[in-house]
Amino acid sequence: MSQTILIRCDLFPGSGAGHLKRCSVVAEALSKFGYSPIFALDAGSGPVPIDLSFPVEYLTGPFDESRDAKAVETLAKRHGAQVVLGDSYRTSQAWVAALRSANLIVVLIDDLGIGGEASLRVDYSPMPKHLEGSAASLLGSAYFITDSPRLPAHSSPPKRMIAHAGGTGNFSAALEVYTAAARAAKDAGLDMTWLCPDDAARAWLRDSGLIDPADTVIGWQKSRNDLWSGFDIVVGPASTSLFEVIMQGALPVSFPISSTQSSDRVPWLQIGHALHLTDEELASKEFSESMMHLAIDHFDWFRAALDAFANEMDGKGAERVAAAIADLVSGKSYEIPITPEQAVTIRECDLRDAHAFLLARNAPHVQALSTVPDHIIKWPEHLRWWLVGNTERFIVDGTEQPEAFFWHRPKTVNGRDYLIGGWFPAGNRPAFAHAIRLLDWQLDYCADRYPGHMWLATINKENRAVLALNRRYGFVDGAADSRDAVVALFPGTTDDFVILQRKARIS
Repeated sequence: MSQTILIRCDLFPGSGAGHLKRCSVVAEALSKFGYSPIFALDAGSGPVPIDLSFPVEYLTGPFDESRDAKAVETLAKRHGAQVVLGDSYRTSQAWVAALRSANLIVVLIDDLGIGGEASLRVDYSPMPKHLEGSAASLLGSAYFITDSPRLPAHSSPPKRMIAHAGGTGNFSAALEVYTAAARAAKDAGLDMTWLCPDDAARAWLRDSGLIDPADTVIGWQKSRNDLWSGFDIVVGPASTSLFEVIMQGALPVSFPISSTQSSDRVPWLQIGHALHLTDEELASKEFSESMMHLAIDHFDWFRAALDAFANEMDGKGAERVAAAIADLVSGKSYEIPITPEQAVTIRECDLRDAHAFLLARNAPHVQALSTVPDHIIKWPEHLRWWLVGNTERFIVDGTEQPEAFFWHRPKTVNGRDYLIGGWFPAGNRPAFAHAIRLLDWQLDYCADRYPGHMWLATINKENRAVLALNRRYGFVDGAADSRDAVVALFPGTTDDFVILQRKARIS
């Protein structure tokens, strides 16, 4: 005999369809484990935007968390449900506590980190929250809930772009981004499509002047789970669709257009997604255009990063979640693995380190001693620097956090081979112990890799500690040809800087 599970999820004007979609996917997976799902939705939520093949109960009246918890408890008892699955941005820890006190098993799809006292919480974000509490936790992108297929990555050059604003169709919330997308697509000769969930979104787009006569406008794709596979670049909010874009082989450019969507860039970098704008960047025309051109001009590079770091998103997340619910009901317990303490190491950086590397480059104490002290490096500029193929970047990983970053690059000027580089402490603290460690490592590494090159360094005269450190490692005042090469290698160098040189391999 099958067991009933009650699924309470958001579906109301302004909520979009993401909650209902992922809950329906979990419901399908649960049915294969012998469960009979029943959905609890708001009365007056309008037409169901997806094909839902399960019974629905409707809850009436304006939403009130306490009243909602009681109504869900009543429904669960009426249907003999032992488990309640919640997926809502309107509930809090109090909702969870009320249902737990009614002796119900509470499973929470927990984007907002409120489920510490649930029976089981699921957070498939790239950097999931570790919460205090008794809840068993399914964390990370392996638990991404979708029926989207995993498809091969597209290859360059990109030919098709689509822009969407999620289930709400609120294009006005990121006007500069959509304007930049329309302009970049036209300049690059891409076929441009706009996805509009309703007539209001179509009317707004028509009046905005963003749509070119050659563009295509399509409506909500109710029954499709592979929509993004027909496009190379997808411009839209940092929501569930972003994960699906990655799985379907396209390249996303994302941003937040609601308070429940992630603004922080760092979590997305953990799955190789670098083309994300934060809240503070949304209003910048220049920033938006730079991100669009990066997507078009370096499509293969950014898509390859997704293939490398988003491989846990294999389409089996719903099955894993359903299996965990079945295990929970049967009494199986979960043990959270203990991460061993990390020793101090030096390793090569990858894209996931790029944001922390940028923070180190832009730190005030670093900028004050640079050749262009007033220039704050923006994310698109940093990405273009990261794309330089012959630059090698490394990190000194501490026991709890990064300690320092360094880089080097071979360059040829006037027929002579040089090495240039730099290092930055991580955070606002001295890192000279780590500087000694990294210089030892870097000089040995480059002696083997670039034995015929000449190291060339420009160091601000006020940076006496670093000057002394470099001289300790055999750097001497630069010869005439080295001083001439500095003009090409370090534009902006003034008399405030000392020029030093050292052979990469000292016999």
